[in-house]
Amino acid sequence: MNKLGRFLLFIALVLILVGGGLFVYGYVKGDFEIVQATYLENTYEVEDSFSNIDIDVNISDVKFVYDSTLEKCKVLAKEYENTKHKTEVKDNTLSISFVDERQFFKKWFFNFKSMEVIVYLNTNTFDKLVLVNNTGDVDIPSDFTFTNATIGLDTGDVNFYASVTDVLKIETDTGDIKAENSNLKAMTVATDTGRLTLKNFNAIEDISIKSSTGKINLENVVAGGLLNIKASTGDISLSNVDGNQIKIKTSTGDVKGNVKTAKTFDCDSDTGKVRVPSTSGNLCKIETDTGDIIITVNE
Repeated sequence: MNKLGRFLLFIALVLILVGGGLFVYGYVKGDFEIVQATYLENTYEVEDSFSNIDIDVNISDVKFVYDSTLEKCKVLAKEYENTKHKTEVKDNTLSISFVDERQFFKKWFFNFKSMEVIVYLNTNTFDKLVLVNNTGDVDIPSDFTFTNATIGLDTGDVNFYASVTDVLKIETDTGDIKAENSNLKAMTVATDTGRLTLKNFNAIEDISIKSSTGKINLENVVAGGLLNIKASTGDISLSNVDGNQIKIKTSTGDVKGNVKTAKTFDCDSDTGKVRVPSTSGNLCKIETDTGDIIITVNE
């Protein structure tokens, strides 16, 4: 090994030793939080009325529950000491945010129980929902209706069954997305790694669906404008879908299923078979590098 190689190896060893020392120091100074952290269940009463909901909770699961018998809305937070969820109503918006008051070194350690925020609501119709999370699942049942809803996660699954009347946007880096049942204006759904399952959507304008790695399943999904589907790796399954125009592009994966109305098909696969009917209508363009294209028309 030459001098430069030995020098770089020495630097690497020093960095490892320094990092290990900081870890031990943090563990001691952090009062062994990985063992002693207190797990709490706190209830936050919501005194004021609101039409919008804004949630940014960092590493907590989020669940909505509708209960018309409640006198006031409330938030049940399953959280740790010094990692609380601030709840307040401001500018007609219920705001729930994650507040981390731990010392620096204590932030290095993980706790065994996951944090959770359960939002109990006594009304079920709202103007706007914005929900941002780094790591955590989201579960919103069919009891609710929003004018607009935006959900963005880094890591976590989304189960969204509420109705949206204007625009729905769901994006996650890693996680499955399941969504159902809306007659809306437009919709965008995207994940880098995860399965997409969408059922019973009817949009006046465009529907955009994107997945890098994961299967896409669409059932009864109709776009008045463009139905645009992009995938890198994963099969695309279509059941009773439609659009004024349909464009599908995938690198690796089959595209199979049926569309509701006759289309003019423009389909190409580099290494797979293509079977589509000879019909005329609005454009349905499907491209795949590796995979089969097999489509039928319901009419």
